[in-house]
Amino acid sequence: MSRFGCFDQSKADRSKAHPIRIYCRQIERPAYSPLNLFKHVVETSLVVKLVSAIITVLALSAIAERVHPRISGVIAGMPLGSAFVYFFTGHERGAEYIVASVPHGLASFSGTLLFVVVFILSGRRWPSLGPYGSLGLATVAFFVVALVLVSIPFNLWTGAGLTILAAVASDRLFRRIDFVRVAIPVRMHFRLMMLRSVLAAVFVTAAIAVASALNSRWAGIMVGFPMTMLPTIVILLRSYKTSIIHAFLRNFPFGMGSIIVFLASVPLTFSSFGVSLGIVVSIALSLVYTAGAIWVSGRRAEQSPEPS
Repeated sequence: MSRFGCFDQSKADRSKAHPIRIYCRQIERPAYSPLNLFKHVVETSLVVKLVSAIITVLALSAIAERVHPRISGVIAGMPLGSAFVYFFTGHERGAEYIVASVPHGLASFSGTLLFVVVFILSGRRWPSLGPYGSLGLATVAFFVVALVLVSIPFNLWTGAGLTILAAVASDRLFRRIDFVRVAIPVRMHFRLMMLRSVLAAVFVTAAIAVASALNSRWAGIMVGFPMTMLPTIVILLRSYKTSIIHAFLRNFPFGMGSIIVFLASVPLTFSSFGVSLGIVVSIALSLVYTAGAIWVSGRRAEQSPEPS
């Protein structure tokens, strides 16, 4: 056998008086189509995760600063963090692993809503805590609930039902919050951009790592971790009053229907189309809800205008 994959027949049978015949076989090489190459990069590159997280959190904070709180709160309810976790974890652990995590993913957003409620109410009732103290207390509350939820055998109906009840209760509670707009958005500079980028990268990549390392129940729970909301709040707190952040979060429970639609569709879309295309289809379905929620929110504003 030569280094080119060729076999010299003359060495194998020198008794035969025929010319030396050399048979060469074609060496098989892996076929890298553009799609396969993309999947390889997604599965192995931390850079992709970091860049995706940074772009999303920077965009969300910019929307919160420049768009009316009625709209930015609904957009905050889109499945941004969920899509990150399921996309990258799905490529690492497989579609079956993701489908198994969905019931706890649906239930986990009751913990996300508790995070928001604790952050807002603790800031209003105990001002001495300060906004960062309230944020820390809210994070602790999420993980306390997460430890309880992970031990409960949810199915799609019970997981979705728990979060829907929590969303309805939170929406009613938040109606007392006034919509306060940012008068003049802060000017973006390099240090501020770097801070926002680092915060986004740390929170999102940590949540993806935990979801990939533990079992499917914890993968579902980490979908509900406020991995994009938490750094967005930290970013806004450095530049604006707490009332601005509360206004940004007021419509979050209403917008969270988008996440429920996304998660509820995942078992069907992942089983039918695989991880990559399944994510796209599920996000498209969630966007239909988001568009409807923005329209309904606009009608609410026309019927009962809030102070800007």
